[in-house]
Amino acid sequence: MEKVNILDISDIKIDIPKDVEYIIEEFEKNGFEAFAVGGCIRDSILGRIPNDWDITTDAPPDKIASIFEKTVDTGIEHGTVTVIIDRKCYEVTTYRIDGEYSDGRHPDSVEFSKNIEDDLKRRDFTINAMAYNYKRGLVDISGGIEDLNKGIIRCVGNPYKRFEEDALRMMRAIRFSAQLGFEIETDTKDAIKKLSSSIECISKERINTEFVKLIMSDASQIYTLGECNLLTYIIEEIEKLKGVKDFRGLDLYRKSVEMCRLCEGGAAEKMAALMWTYYICTNNKERKIEDIMKALRFDNKTVEKSSYIINYGARNIYIDRVDIKKHLNRFGNADKFNEYLYVREAEMKAELELIKDVQFSHVTEIIDAFDNEGLYVISEIRKIIDDIKEKGECFKVSELEITGKDIIKMGIKPGKQIGMILEEILKKVIKNPEMNRKDTLLKEAENFVKFQKYV
Repeated sequence: MEKVNILDISDIKIDIPKDVEYIIEEFEKNGFEAFAVGGCIRDSILGRIPNDWDITTDAPPDKIASIFEKTVDTGIEHGTVTVIIDRKCYEVTTYRIDGEYSDGRHPDSVEFSKNIEDDLKRRDFTINAMAYNYKRGLVDISGGIEDLNKGIIRCVGNPYKRFEEDALRMMRAIRFSAQLGFEIETDTKDAIKKLSSSIECISKERINTEFVKLIMSDASQIYTLGECNLLTYIIEEIEKLKGVKDFRGLDLYRKSVEMCRLCEGGAAEKMAALMWTYYICTNNKERKIEDIMKALRFDNKTVEKSSYIINYGARNIYIDRVDIKKHLNRFGNADKFNEYLYVREAEMKAELELIKDVQFSHVTEIIDAFDNEGLYVISEIRKIIDDIKEKGECFKVSELEITGKDIIKMGIKPGKQIGMILEEILKKVIKNPEMNRKDTLLKEAENFVKFQKYV
């Protein structure tokens, strides 16, 4: 758990980037004050490198634009102006007090303030409600440092009010828990459980962003999504697996989450791992994986990759060079095959995690032996794949030393016969890689033309 141990906030010194320091100083030269604020302060205290630096100031939005040469009015009605320094963008927001949030996302009105404390009171979590500049040091009115010390996620003020203002904050709480390894404070978690249905008013695009960050950080937090009643609004198919066991007694809900947690690779592999049990181990397939992922606004490339892995299914793969080349041929390249292997490997690892819950010792022994052998097989398959790549052995038609044009020159009319001849030649080359020479393949093609009577 990534906690800190700070007793006196006066000891905190944060290394502010030069551009941010320049922006703060420019405000001060013009009679205003400004602070770096939010996640950049949290991450700096934790010893992490901030992804970006946000700034807050008592200067009104129109003054912000007049102080700096290059600005963009990105959300000026809510007090936000983007300041551009050396082609880098920094969001600067005027201190504000938010009105009611009737749409569960945007304040109906904002009131600009001259008090940094007013601005910090409207923020989501205590660990994100801290501000810093060199003159005043750390401003922490909600106990952010205390919560960093404890390793907890807690709302600023009333959690019900914070989540009613923006329901996405419920997912953000769980996502921060995944990224930081922090626990969610009891009152904050209770509020999420009671207000979970309000997540429906949030766009799928915003939900997708938080969900992907969560599974890429610590997918075991999917359990927390389920505990807090949010999972049913994100991927109800996984929620439906709760309480379902396979013929060996393995809990399919836990298997899905553990597969996602243990799976290497990116979002596509993680999603394929999460959905694997639902599609491969059950017959309850009301929606295609493509439909589920598109509804969650995954991009087409990610959807295509996940669906291909799922649709390829749980095929047997052996430590056999020819068999491996056949799989490589179906996937098209080694990278796609390895992405599939990530999911198969995650399944075996997940089952090894779950077998301790199986009551029958003989079943446990069978699963344990099978999955350990499977992990060995995958390890050996990867070695063979690397060797195939290193030696440049052919496993698809496009890698043959002849093309359709060579066969057309033999008098075969353009059409499906060309592809059939090339596929038959490929089968021989997969078994005998040394055959992939133009003179040898031309003779093979001539034999096919002669004896198979392709016309």
